[in-house]
Amino acid sequence: MTSTLASCGRRFRGGQLLFGLWCVTAAAVFASTASGAFAAPVCACDSDVNRDGEVNLDDYYCFDPLWWGGTLECPNTDVNCDGVSDACDWAVVACGLDGGGTECCDIPCGACCGGEQGEHRCQRTTAAFCADGLYGRYYAGDGVACRPSPCDCNFNGTPDHEDIAEGTSDDCNDNGTPDECEWPDPQTSGACCLAGGEAYWRGCGVTDAANCASLGGTYSGNCTTCPEQNLEIVDEPGGDIFVHVIGPPIDCSSGGGRSRDCVPGAPLIDSWESLPACHNFGAAGAGPIPADFFGPGSDAYDGLACLDGEPLGPTPWGEYGDADTLIERSADPFDRCSLPSPTPQTVDIEIVALSLVSTSPITVTYDGGMNPEDWDVAVDLSTVTPPAGSLTATKTHCNGGMYTSQLNVLPRFTFTKVGDPATQRVLDTGEEGLAHIVLEQSPADPWVHDVNPLLFPALDPCSDFHASISDPYQIVDCDCQPNGIRDKCDIEGPSDDDNGNGIPDECEGPPPDEACCMPDGSCVMMPEVDCMAMGGIPQGPGTVCTTAQACCWPDNTCAMVDPLCCGDLGGTVRPGDCGGREACCDDVGACYMANRACCAANGDTPKGAGSVCLGDANGNGIDDACEEYPGAIPTVSAWGLLVLTLLLLVAAKVYFNRRAAAPAHA
Repeated sequence: MTSTLASCGRRFRGGQLLFGLWCVTAAAVFASTASGAFAAPVCACDSDVNRDGEVNLDDYYCFDPLWWGGTLECPNTDVNCDGVSDACDWAVVACGLDGGGTECCDIPCGACCGGEQGEHRCQRTTAAFCADGLYGRYYAGDGVACRPSPCDCNFNGTPDHEDIAEGTSDDCNDNGTPDECEWPDPQTSGACCLAGGEAYWRGCGVTDAANCASLGGTYSGNCTTCPEQNLEIVDEPGGDIFVHVIGPPIDCSSGGGRSRDCVPGAPLIDSWESLPACHNFGAAGAGPIPADFFGPGSDAYDGLACLDGEPLGPTPWGEYGDADTLIERSADPFDRCSLPSPTPQTVDIEIVALSLVSTSPITVTYDGGMNPEDWDVAVDLSTVTPPAGSLTATKTHCNGGMYTSQLNVLPRFTFTKVGDPATQRVLDTGEEGLAHIVLEQSPADPWVHDVNPLLFPALDPCSDFHASISDPYQIVDCDCQPNGIRDKCDIEGPSDDDNGNGIPDECEGPPPDEACCMPDGSCVMMPEVDCMAMGGIPQGPGTVCTTAQACCWPDNTCAMVDPLCCGDLGGTVRPGDCGGREACCDDVGACYMANRACCAANGDTPKGAGSVCLGDANGNGIDDACEEYPGAIPTVSAWGLLVLTLLLLVAAKVYFNRRAAAPAHA
């Protein structure tokens, strides 16, 4: 079979249903296979990010960095359907604003380095965006990834990924960028959870602890980051109003998330959280609520019913924080230790819990607009179970890939009269014999095995498949052995990774020797791991111990130490030997004892071997060792000069007297 669907975005779309809650119409094509699995759709690359029917500046403004990943106002920020919301999508929208067409979707992207205002991290964008300074100053080339980062954000001549691997720079939030290049500094900032999920931050933003407290939020700790949410959208008929926006729930509240540990064999549950949205009864393809439904003489209702998710609370599968939708999977489509594969895997899925409530009552009238009554609306699941749906995934990188799904749903609508909770009207679509809705997801959405532990979405601890969460790195080479097993799993099992670089040690050979500065100041060549085990300080790959030189400590003592180790020990390197201890005079006449090399290192004047500080006998504020004639009393050197002068004068007088007394020659 073939069905056409509405515009591209992360959306579930389905066929007709009475009242049209999940009903849609058509525009990209799904083709079913013999097994019933759906092929990945062609991305329509929809630049109408806020889905208001036109591409304009409102879509451009959706790319405030705090909104990326989707919000109620801007649900489709992954414009080019590559599974990541980034500046490449922004460029597509900018191209559309300039009058571009489908060619905008093919703009190449790559790594951009050297941004402003502390944002020196590598960012994926287009050459044009990079060149205009919006994201940086250096474009590394089309297709170049940011992991490992080709940038040198701290301008030390070493690529960022090498700085991190060698320990020169910290990367406490594990995003591939040295902490010193980020703003705000991750060492002093972290995720702030805001109760109620304020619209601008979507319930989470990165700031410091003090600002988080001033906002009434819960600070998750330094170096923590907010999860990247991707949203699924269920469309209204005609595509004008969507009624169900769901994403992985953020576990911001204390005690949120799952309340149970993983139990082997337990159901695999994907939990979702809805954002408020409105359903349009009577929209094209979905009829109004029929006349007489609420009572004899009630008019047909063809207005809006605005709904929001209501936390499910305790369920047979555990507690899921703020989640209001649960989808059970029969299995994980891929083992987390398997390698990337182009072969899709399909598993069964079933919606097992749903909880939506109206944000305001609907108003029902009687006899042509008379006697208005307010009714609250709730939506859950029919008592009749529809056929199982399916989820088809491909593993495009070592930590996940993309997936599509087909979900069958039979909803139940409960209308409660305001002020009279005993008066209810229930429409159970399953019991009424209505056909189940088939929700077809378009386009493919990202999934991952392992989630950064610094993030805190409420995820199923039993599952190795986490839907609608992106891996920004998407590494594809992860089997160095090769033994058909992901390197990360080898390291978790029989392989060692002593240097912590994510590569089994057997793939790297014996660890190379490098200079190691021992606690006693000596320098020894040995592997990094051995150096640290012995209490030494490794100097980094390629470093070599050299000839010892003078190393001056803050107290002006000196020792002969390898120049590599002098700084680690708190000293300052001076070429040559230490020299002996002697008096040292600064530029104001103060005297202190120091090794000759250290005196020179301070920019002061050594007074010679054997010299000592003499004190200030004449009280002029200058140490006597630092002045030539202190208090007009000749120094030892001045007395010597005086005696020599007298001897010369006596000798001269004797010489001339002898000449005067000599007889004249004939």
